[in-house]
Amino acid sequence: MYERRYRRRSNRYFAERRFEAVTYAILIGVCFIPTLVQSMSKGDVVRPAFMLVVGGAVLLGSAIYQGMARFRTNPFTWVGGFAMVMLGINNWDNHNMPGGTLLPIIIIGAIIGFSFLNGDL
Repeated sequence: MYERRYRRRSNRYFAERRFEAVTYAILIGVCFIPTLVQSMSKGDVVRPAFMLVVGGAVLLGSAIYQGMARFRTNPFTWVGGFAMVMLGINNWDNHNMPGGTLLPIIIIGAIIGFSFLNGDL
């Protein structure tokens, strides 16, 4: 009986880690690929506010799914997702956002760093 409970908890742990890895891979695709494309071309390809809103929506969607699947949800995922969506909506019409396209990358890096310090990664 103990082995079965341990195995179920272990499977849940690996499923949770796999889901978090997929979420961070999507965030890397949403934020880093447009930044690379923009650095290779001249002018704005993707507005930073769009990257913030989409990245924040991915984080909030991840937090909602983790809650529904009864996984442990990192509080920095909620705070970072909410902050990204609010910053993106607030600066939607402003093309000269402080930090530019680096702002979403800095916020995601801070979320990953705080998650590591919290012991969730």
